[in-house]
Amino acid sequence: SGISGGRLRVGEILLARGKISQEILAKALVTQRSTGAALGDILIQRGFISRQELDEIVHFQLEEEIYDIFTWRGAECTFEAGATIGDQIEDYHSVTTLAADAQRIFVEAAQRIPIWQQIERTIYSSHMIFRLTERGATMLETATRGGRKLLELVRQEYCVDTIVLKAMVGRFTIWKALADLAGV
Repeated sequence: SGISGGRLRVGEILLARGKISQEILAKALVTQRSTGAALGDILIQRGFISRQELDEIVHFQLEEEIYDIFTWRGAECTFEAGATIGDQIEDYHSVTTLAADAQRIFVEAAQRIPIWQQIERTIYSSHMIFRLTERGATMLETATRGGRKLLELVRQEYCVDTIVLKAMVGRFTIWKALADLAGV
């Protein structure tokens, strides 16, 4: 559900959220290629983001991946008893670990299933394009910063997938907001 090969990338999220500029990202990526250091660590060392901001982005990535699992249709998953992440990843020592409340994430994802079903009655394709109505244009004047960003993306007549990618606040959040707007 992301920009690069189906994955949401740290740099793309930071850029979309206005935390860093394209120039800063480009320079950090050059450093990453030459040193092999993690992009987030480079940006922290250079003072462009804080550890807390990076942790929030990584949690967002994790949540989006888990939430996506709950929207798969016809998928089969298996879990191997006793398997560790080290068994699955060749260069396990270069992996960054983080503490996440997996139970909370899974419960929240499960709770979203009936909401997704409602949303999909309004937004039945990620390729749909919404148009800003006169009422929507009026809402633009009083909307929150996030609401304005969403309404501006709608005004530009992007498809739902593109709005999700440009907003970088999560697929569920955008789909729900669009469904709510369509019902206004």
